[in-house]
Amino acid sequence: MSPLKLQRFGNWLYRHRVPILPKVVDKVMYLVFNSYLCHPLEIGAGTSLNKVAGVIIHSQCKIGENVTLAPRCVITGRSGQKPPTIESGAFIGVNAMVLGDVTIGAGATVGAGAVVTFDVPPGRVAVGNPAKLLPERQS
Repeated sequence: MSPLKLQRFGNWLYRHRVPILPKVVDKVMYLVFNSYLCHPLEIGAGTSLNKVAGVIIHSQCKIGENVTLAPRCVITGRSGQKPPTIESGAFIGVNAMVLGDVTIGAGATVGAGAVVTFDVPPGRVAVGNPAKLLPERQS
């Protein structure tokens, strides 16, 4: 069973107000896959986790459809801020961190090891620590 299936099962239990079991599903996922995708999290269809080890996503984040999450990425809010929104078709690279009240636009890419604390416009690429936007390609 994949961690996304486990998370969706925990989310289903949570939405149907089944006591205790959603938290048990969270713990099983952490022990088996070393990832934390908590049960209240809404994840869009077609989203994939590539070799899921170490993925951590805050419970209030919004993950769109067809998003790809690489291993060991962290998507979470900062103290007193809303959590991030990842729009459809985005890619989050290995060891990347998306922190705070930011939006990763549709089709945007966050490079490996990037630490993003600002909005990334749709279709753009953010790389580095701290992250910077790469210039747009001229065709």
